[in-house]
Amino acid sequence: MGPRSRHTAQVLSHRDESTVVRKVQINPRTTAKDVVKMLEETGTKISISTVKRVLYRHNLKGYSARKKPLLQNRHKSQTTVCNCTWGQRLYFLEKCPLV
Repeated sequence: MGPRSRHTAQVLSHRDESTVVRKVQINPRTTAKDVVKMLEETGTKISISTVKRVLYRHNLKGYSARKKPLLQNRHKSQTTVCNCTWGQRLYFLEKCPLV
């Protein structure tokens, strides 16, 4: 028996592939599972690993956008900002119980 062929059949068309890449570039938090569901709605049935392979080929690896914390009013009241002169600021730092 000869060596196995490295070429496999193209599962996704170029159009579907560019759709996957565009969707992930627009929203980096999109998961591979979400992309599979989106493609199933259009009639294309593929696996999650195929989506990951396509994204990896386009240099979109498993990074996710950083989630920024939402500051609530009680968090904002805990932060103290000193808008005063240098001497007052030193006095504030000496007497501040947080430091």
